[in-house]
Amino acid sequence: MAPADFAKAFVLDEQIESDEELTSVYVPGGFAYWPAGNAVAIFHAPERDMTAVPIIHFGKINEGEKIFAEYDGEITIERYDESETEE
Repeated sequence: MAPADFAKAFVLDEQIESDEELTSVYVPGGFAYWPAGNAVAIFHAPERDMTAVPIIHFGKINEGEKIFAEYDGEITIERYDESETEE
């Protein structure tokens, strides 16, 4: 499958177990997991109505997603748990 021109994908070292709902709809700035490809995608452009493969949404950045169109480095994604924040 050719790389998407609207998303940047990063292959994971380990499979993520999830029973979340699969969808093909995405939004620019969205983060999604592709279980069949064991990859995470960051959607950086509104070029398509939907993805070619089923994905699981798990986050979104509010601005700056366009930098991923040319980015070739590594990324680190950490889970943010609101219940662990200090008040």
